[in-house]
Order: sequence, then C-alpha cells, then structure tokens
Amino acid sequence: MTKPVETDKIVVMSNTGPLISAFQCGRTDLLDRYFSVIYVTASELAEFDNHGWTEEIHRLMDDGLVAVIEPLTEPEKEQAEGVAKQIAAHPTA
Repeated sequence: MTKPVETDKIVVMSNTGPLISAFQCGRTDLLDRYFSVIYVTASELAEFDNHGWTEEIHRLMDDGLVAVIEPLTEPEKEQAEGVAKQIAAHPTA
C-alpha cells in the first residue's frame, strides 16, 4: 500500500542504514514527518530481517510510508544505463 504523495514532503529511495538508525533511536515519527514515501528494494528486506527489524519495517510498509520496488525489467535497466551514461558524459563542476 502506498500513500498519496504529499506535496510538502519528499519521496526518497533508501538503503537499510537510515531506516535502521531511525528504528534504533525510536524516531520513526521523523520519517513520517518529512517523507511521503520511502522506497526500498526487495533485496533489502532480508537485511532488515538479519538485523532484527522485521516487525518495524513491515509496520512502516503497512502504514504506507515504506514501499518495496520490484527489480527493473531489462528495458528499464537499459533505459537507466542510458541515463547514467548521459549524466557521466556531462558532469558538472
């Protein structure tokens, strides 16, 4: 379940580190205050499990704050690679 995007909050992609830090200090309320949706990859769910945060990540998923993205399809991978190459070809100082 994904919540509607709130215009005063941002949408982000995260790895496990920032979320685990929020779990450790008991401040997941801050995540909800600033972020509309936090995307994580499906492969990171195992890392949350390994660190003992299964219940917490699933609570955020049930609340719609965290959404799991599926692996890219081959056409999506090719498109992402093309964008990355364009960015690499025109770096800014």
